[in-house]
Amino acid sequence: MTSHRRNNVNTGAITITEYATPSALDWFAIGCMLALFGSGAASPWIIPGSQIWKLLTQYFPGGAERALWMARTLVPLLALVHAGEMVLFDQLRMRRHGVRRWSRVWWMWEISCAVEGIRAWKRIDRTIAQKKMEKQSKA
Repeated sequence: MTSHRRNNVNTGAITITEYATPSALDWFAIGCMLALFGSGAASPWIIPGSQIWKLLTQYFPGGAERALWMARTLVPLLALVHAGEMVLFDQLRMRRHGVRRWSRVWWMWEISCAVEGIRAWKRIDRTIAQKKMEKQSKA
């Protein structure tokens, strides 16, 4: 079993040694996700009559009740999905491309995956494709 695992490490022959900085669109998505996770964390303090309740009633589509439902129902599900995604990201991208677990680069990519989700997958796939092209042009 361990020899099988050892053989599957860095099977892509492309080694990731750096973190790719998010684009402007990625940063926007990061901001949205952090706001969503923040709303889930703050949901116990969103109560009728509070200032935040009034703001949500006035500006949020569906009102404060809908916002609170989203914060209490969807945010935990989203967090669970992103946690599962982190495990897959570690196995299918980090490990396969030689990123040492618990290293600085590993943490940066994994945290990005936890917050961004699919956008981190797309960014690392672009990084891998770019490295493959560089490798082919040198050969």
